[in-house]
Amino acid sequence: MLSLGTSAPFWVDWQKRAGWAARGSALHLLYGKLSINGVNKLYTDPSVDLVRASDAWGLDADGVVQQFDPGVVRATNAGVYTGPSIEQHFPNPSMAGVAVGVTGSGGSLPTDWDASGFDRVEIVAIGQGDGFPWVELQLDKDNSAGGSTAYPRLRGNSGFSPAAILGDNFTSSIWADAVSSNQQMYLLAEEKDGANSYEGASPVNLNAASRYWVTREVTSADTVSVILQVGCAIPVGEVLSCRIRLGSPNLTKTAYLAQPILDDGVQAADKLGFDLSGIDLSNGVYGVWRGEVAGWNDNWDRVLELGSTSGHDHIMLRATGTGDQLRLSFYDVSEAVNEPAPVTGNFLWSGSHEIVFGIGPNFTQLIIDGMATSVADLLAYSSVDLTTLFLGISHTGGSSGTLRTDELKLFVAPADGLTTELLQSEVSS
Repeated sequence: MLSLGTSAPFWVDWQKRAGWAARGSALHLLYGKLSINGVNKLYTDPSVDLVRASDAWGLDADGVVQQFDPGVVRATNAGVYTGPSIEQHFPNPSMAGVAVGVTGSGGSLPTDWDASGFDRVEIVAIGQGDGFPWVELQLDKDNSAGGSTAYPRLRGNSGFSPAAILGDNFTSSIWADAVSSNQQMYLLAEEKDGANSYEGASPVNLNAASRYWVTREVTSADTVSVILQVGCAIPVGEVLSCRIRLGSPNLTKTAYLAQPILDDGVQAADKLGFDLSGIDLSNGVYGVWRGEVAGWNDNWDRVLELGSTSGHDHIMLRATGTGDQLRLSFYDVSEAVNEPAPVTGNFLWSGSHEIVFGIGPNFTQLIIDGMATSVADLLAYSSVDLTTLFLGISHTGGSSGTLRTDELKLFVAPADGLTTELLQSEVSS
């Protein structure tokens, strides 16, 4: 299981940062804690607005899955999670209906799970750990007299296979612990055609206890669906004896690993905003975002946006149209835009990053993971509509980035304006 703990990117020792909200920041979010204008806040404060129509999940610093009710900010001691609407297609990750015993003789797999190609499937144990249920299975197959390699599989029932077309991306993920096995078990994201025949697959081996995942881009024009499977290849003349523990199976139409979803169906988007209407940003604003980007959902994903739901002036920290760069943009009432050049093209944004940004009259600059852009002149800066900070989403509710925000600091620019030196002071040493 993924453990963030004290080895997490940009980890901060709370004892050394007891006065973490005392620097006069307009907004400071740090490992799930929040202050606005130097005052500590709860996420239930009226200055915080979250719209999300479903339950959602996120990991804490110990790698334990936490569940959040609709309309509740996904804040843990690992950070704040935000993301778009994601549909989870694998049936019944909560494992309802599972029963200990041999299938067909009192034991049963979770409802809507299916096993094929095994001689014997036994549910040995059922449990709960790290915030999700798991099932321990004994899987047996004798291929000593077989005429070809055997490919036994665990999967969801066919009625839960999502539709797919050429170019789609799907990610299969599962928590697994291969307790003992004489054959290599693996997780698959597999393409199927209209006759349920194999059209290609991407595997990842399952070994010691961890969360495993693999992404598959559909490569066949004949593919109509993608499925998650757990299985192995048993050569002619060999047998399978496998004891494996499985939990939190997910199949999502994403090109990256999303946070675990312990339900089948749609996890709604997080639209999270912070009211900054009482803060004067007329001299400009600067700050730093530290966290992890799971991956881009489209080519205009936001890390953050400053603006309002009805205004015209917006500051956007966003992906470019190609999705491989990051830009800091300002749009005024005429929809004119001024933005610094990106640090580099073909930048892999999936992973942990530090993004320092500043924007105000005659100044726009980014420092991404220590690499600074040139300063761009911004003649049309206005703070009239900069009343809300939207985290991981645009003011219209679209362009969602899939993010874990470890820290976000936002400062009012000084009266004498922004400088590169001021931004450099926020760069981690």
